[in-house]
Amino acid sequence: MPWNAAGTDSPKADISVPGATEIATTDGGSVAQQEANPNSLLNWYKKILRVKAKYPEIATDRLKNIAVSEESLSVINYGKDLTIINNFSDTENVTMKLPKSVVGTKITDQLSVSSSQAKLTDGKLTIPAYSTVILKKK
Repeated sequence: MPWNAAGTDSPKADISVPGATEIATTDGGSVAQQEANPNSLLNWYKKILRVKAKYPEIATDRLKNIAVSEESLSVINYGKDLTIINNFSDTENVTMKLPKSVVGTKITDQLSVSSSQAKLTDGKLTIPAYSTVILKKK
């Protein structure tokens, strides 16, 4: 990943991984350009790393996938207290009835490209498109 945008006067220094394809600077691929875009790949990785640090059970507890009727949703339990729900659809808001194992949780974090917020009411979760919601036991 180029550190500077193409055509800048700054000395060129790249972040690279052997065998990885370089991201074109014309597509906003430099570190400087990605830092400025809150939805860039670089900033998403930073958000994910913050979530991983905040919830150590993600790395240490066994995960369990929970089957749900909505095809676009993925529900994953980590241990007894943490659940992560992903909405992979482009439908702005998907509402699901929470599985029994998730009842009694509250929304603690959300990663989303949307400005819409997930809502938890009466045992149902409404989650925006392309969002990840983290639920934790109260």
